[in-house]
Amino acid sequence: MPGYPPVILVCAHGRHDPCCAVRGLPVGRALGERWPEQVWECSHIGGDRFAANVVVAPDGVYYGGLDAKSAVATVED
Repeated sequence: MPGYPPVILVCAHGRHDPCCAVRGLPVGRALGERWPEQVWECSHIGGDRFAANVVVAPDGVYYGGLDAKSAVATVED
């Protein structure tokens, strides 16, 4: 949406699949250090075998298989 920064959603829904929490929480922390006002942990967004998953809204860009080291560079690009 013009005039608003994107929102970065990180799946950290451990009840649906523990991998989402185990892999998503470090990614959420890394992204939150870079963009503290834009990163939100969220419920399951699908693709748990590709955890950690990130969705950038409103663009609808979906990233999977991220880790804390690659997440910031991937979203920046």
